[in-house]
Amino acid sequence: MSGYNRSGAQRQRRTVTVIIREDQNDIKYHHNGVNALQFDPHEKRLYSAGRDSVIRSWSVGSTALSKNQLVPQAMEHHCDWVNDIVLCMNGKNIVSASSDCTVKVWNVSRGFCMSTLRTHKDYVKCLAYGRDRELVASAGFDRQIFLWDVGKLLQLTATNNTINTQNLMGATDSIYSLSMNPTGTVCVAGTSDKSLLVWDPRTQNFNLKLKGHSNIVKSLVVSPDGTKVLSGSSDGLIKLWCLGEQRCIETFKIHQDSVWCLLADPAFTMVYSGGRDGAVFETDLTPSLNTSDTSSADSLFTSRQVVQEKRPILSMQFGDVNMKSLWVSTTSSHINKWDIPSETYTTTHYADDGENEYESILDNTNSDQPRPTYVFKNIKASYVIEGKPALVRYHVLNNKRYVLTQDSEGVVAKWDVLTGVKHSVIGPVSSFDEEIKNHFQFIFVPSWFSVDLKTGYLCVHIDEVDCMQSWVPAKELDMKQRYGDNPESDKVHFACLMLQALFERWPESGAMKITMELAAAAEQENSGRQFAPNSASATEGERRRDSNESEAAALGGGIQLKYLGNNFFSLPDHTVLIINEMPSGKAIARFLIPSCERDIESQTLKDALPEWIKEIVIEMIAPKFHKLAFFLLPHPSCNLKIYNNKKDRLSANDLLPVRKILEHVVEKVLRPESSAQDHYSTHGGGGSANNSTGGNHGGSQLTAEEMNEEVDALELICNDVVLDLGWDLRTIKHFIWRGVSGDLTLLFKQKDKDSHTSQNNSKK
Repeated sequence: MSGYNRSGAQRQRRTVTVIIREDQNDIKYHHNGVNALQFDPHEKRLYSAGRDSVIRSWSVGSTALSKNQLVPQAMEHHCDWVNDIVLCMNGKNIVSASSDCTVKVWNVSRGFCMSTLRTHKDYVKCLAYGRDRELVASAGFDRQIFLWDVGKLLQLTATNNTINTQNLMGATDSIYSLSMNPTGTVCVAGTSDKSLLVWDPRTQNFNLKLKGHSNIVKSLVVSPDGTKVLSGSSDGLIKLWCLGEQRCIETFKIHQDSVWCLLADPAFTMVYSGGRDGAVFETDLTPSLNTSDTSSADSLFTSRQVVQEKRPILSMQFGDVNMKSLWVSTTSSHINKWDIPSETYTTTHYADDGENEYESILDNTNSDQPRPTYVFKNIKASYVIEGKPALVRYHVLNNKRYVLTQDSEGVVAKWDVLTGVKHSVIGPVSSFDEEIKNHFQFIFVPSWFSVDLKTGYLCVHIDEVDCMQSWVPAKELDMKQRYGDNPESDKVHFACLMLQALFERWPESGAMKITMELAAAAEQENSGRQFAPNSASATEGERRRDSNESEAAALGGGIQLKYLGNNFFSLPDHTVLIINEMPSGKAIARFLIPSCERDIESQTLKDALPEWIKEIVIEMIAPKFHKLAFFLLPHPSCNLKIYNNKKDRLSANDLLPVRKILEHVVEKVLRPESSAQDHYSTHGGGGSANNSTGGNHGGSQLTAEEMNEEVDALELICNDVVLDLGWDLRTIKHFIWRGVSGDLTLLFKQKDKDSHTSQNNSKK
């Protein structure tokens, strides 16, 4: 197909992911849960890390909130969930951890990614920050903890891109949580084996292992002096540990489900906990910290519920320097601000079962003593940063161009994957499955892409293994060529069209070269100079240009440069392109489509694109048609006179429609002049059933009207089903021949007289 080297180490399996967004304003909103929050009280800015792979910052000062002018800024460079962020260098920089296995350093004021650290080999789940030392620790599912000097990270450049890191050794299980005190003397990790691991980051020494939880440790807070640790677990418990005594000194049984996040005040006297039950509890740690005998069975603590969310809570931050409010993020795309109530209601009996009442204090081991409870008043959030609903369900329609989706609010929409746009909004439906049935078409197109909704967006993955057979009749595209009058073929290749549109602005692409030639021709034409191609590569450009000179003139002329691409459509500028390395799935590069023109991104594409995409985009070579073997035989009830009754195994393009097969029967099987010639191919022969209708060699050729009459008098049968004239071979094999062993077998016969007569009458 081309001269590219396909052998050796360079032959790597790489795929392309396309993120389809509704419009350019989509980036301003979270489209899935928000995993982490950070708040800068001095700049009054809130930073949020989303499962939609984007970090956003919001101006949340009192003036901005009152006028609803948050001025969001999006920082997008990750390719998967952003799991955690920490604000460093007095709010000037952010370090982020992601499921794309990278740690990134960001310039906050300019909103761009300064460097990417690829040390981890699996999901990076959590970060810890030692503010006084500007030290960041990262950890994840690869059981590794790396220490990063933020000052040195900021010195990395394109040429100076090497940095030494220190590794905290000793973890043998996936790490879900991480915490460090401000001075960076203690680092604690929570693991999937239900334990806490403790290190001294200064020496990288592993100090101890604490066990006591019965499920994964999901959240940690280390006290400023490094002597105490709070842990929250999926077992629903919060534990207070004394590192000096190497044991748990208090267990808080507050939540009714998993505890996923903890937030302590700077003095470590109050902790706020949130989790899967959607509740936030405020717990006073003072009694537990001040008691002289922590083993006493009469130990009591005070706790009250201050927030009730509708969804599981993922992260919390104080909303002001006085800690009178909380920013809370959940598995929804909204971020809520809650004012912490100042009053406390305590009773000596259980709260009644009610929609807005929650028992909040579980304390001691003395069951005879009454337990105080707090009656929570159902209050509303004081402010909501709105997000957009995540896509949660999808179905790829039979034509393999459109996808139906349903979002978290139940709204169904139809997306055009090929052109990268939302086609229409259907709205809420009673049954998504019924809506799928309503959009069913009796057509089969091989799958050329896969879909996932992990980030809340519609993500389309294109792989060499899947996309090569995506030929369809040109009528399915339902588009006119942008330049030139006559279509080059009656078939189009969906994957080729999309890939050529994706890279139409890449200077190395064949379409860009043709575009530049057309633009140069138009400019010279406008200036009165004659254009002459100076290389053989201009042949394709000449052919397109000559087909419509007026359109070529409109293309350039110093007015506006357009992009030829696939000559049918372009993808929206807000479309995101990601190149992945398989089978690991790691992202190699991530771009917005317009950035492909820039020098750095262009060189990255040149290095990263797999050869199969280069053949389609640079050489503009489409994959070969797929052949399908079948037998074409007379039906047992057929009473037609047959002159050419060969029973060879035929091979034809799988897009061959029933009408063309019947034309073949008329011309090559039923006509006497065909009996001495082999007009259709067998495997190993020189012809093809789909190009055998070009006329009679040696006999009179039927007119179009005569051929239609002959075809209308016949019918083709497969598996006792009369086939529609518009069905093609692959549709027949998929729907009609499914489950039948052996090659596809088609039987032809003359229509019953009554049905043929009624058909002619209906035409009249």
